[in-house]
Amino acid sequence: MTKTIPPARLPWLLLAVVAVLTQCWPSARASSAEASEPRPVAVFPVEFADTSGEPPGADRSGRIEDATAELDRLLEDSGKYRAVDLAPVQGRLQAAGPLHRCDGCWQGLARDAGAEVAAITVVHKISTLVASMHVWLVDVAAGRVVRDGAVSLRGDTAEAWQRGVRYLARNVLLNEDPDHVSRSSPFPGG
Repeated sequence: MTKTIPPARLPWLLLAVVAVLTQCWPSARASSAEASEPRPVAVFPVEFADTSGEPPGADRSGRIEDATAELDRLLEDSGKYRAVDLAPVQGRLQAAGPLHRCDGCWQGLARDAGAEVAAITVVHKISTLVASMHVWLVDVAAGRVVRDGAVSLRGDTAEAWQRGVRYLARNVLLNEDPDHVSRSSPFPGG
């Protein structure tokens, strides 16, 4: 047997439903805000691997610093990530050597700096005119690659490095299209 609600009771029923929803609304808003909190990311300094066999060229420290700062800025400006301070692990970071060849040492460094995600970038110089930039975003706890990509660089210049970082951030790291795939070489960092 089906019971019907008398019309006189409908306004009270609606008020009760609204009261329940109103009580639930703040917690729903809080949980969605927590879900959108920027994830702490350790943006490690861009690394340089030269297999060209050419004599060492110009000092790249400025390019490395600028490319690292640009990646840091682009990730932060997206609102998805919050860069952590690497100063507390700086000594260990310098002693670790290239992170892309340290068999996972980056995980402890990132974790100790308070990061959930690590950004590891390598510029691989093949010749004066040809290089590639590879970047991996890696989940620190799981040790698995979340996003990765590579781009060819034409010329070993500061402008080429900056363009590479911007391209990778915009089209790979921050691209949320699930059908967009841009893969780098397998992550060598452990």
